[in-house]
Amino acid sequence: MLRFAVASLIGGLTGSLLLLKLPESTFDAALPALILIACVLVLLQPRLNRWLSNRKSGPRHKDGGVPVWCGVLGAGCTAGTSARPRAC
Repeated sequence: MLRFAVASLIGGLTGSLLLLKLPESTFDAALPALILIACVLVLLQPRLNRWLSNRKSGPRHKDGGVPVWCGVLGAGCTAGTSARPRAC
């Protein structure tokens, strides 16, 4: 669990720094792509779950290993940039 807390913290800090340094137009351009990726992952979730439960070879990690850590890092980065205030 500590590994995921560290990944989330690093991702949140990275997202916050990106929010402060990049122009608003960057987030406006990236938003449709992020929404599309989220929709595709939701649609593929049953297939990915079957694939992960059926895989037989390779090293097993109880907590999901590097791919899950990277996913938590990405989620933390997205959460760090999601609280962006909008101009009225």
